[in-house]
Amino acid sequence: MVWLVGTFNSYHVYDADGTARFLYTEVNLQVDRVIRQPATSALVAGSTIDIALYGGTIRTKDGAVHSYELSPSKYAFEPNHQYILALYAEPNGIFRVYKQWDVTAGTVQTSSIVDEEHVKTRKSQLVGLPVADAVRFIQDALSSQSPSN
Repeated sequence: MVWLVGTFNSYHVYDADGTARFLYTEVNLQVDRVIRQPATSALVAGSTIDIALYGGTIRTKDGAVHSYELSPSKYAFEPNHQYILALYAEPNGIFRVYKQWDVTAGTVQTSSIVDEEHVKTRKSQLVGLPVADAVRFIQDALSSQSPSN
């Protein structure tokens, strides 16, 4: 698992099967800060990584618009937003999202239904924290886990 702070810079939608029926989106994310990574990883601030998301919308050469696996999502990634992310590293160099929090406003925002419930029950440990405090909290929590986590 890789933990980092990153900014969504751009994206590209790909047609995985050549029929415009199976689309996926690669989000290009600038790494702003590495919080924790495995010893086998070499991410550094300023590098760019790709995050794979299922679904997307494309226009084919004939002008037709095709969408796959899209539904409005209150907490979907947004261009030019900054996030704290926990990512799975895939063997092909692409990452998948495990957890995300939008920190564009400088504080951790509610970024999932789980966060909403934690805020309601006053059990949230991250929502509302300034980014630096949230990063410290995550580092402390991760340091108490074994290296295999």
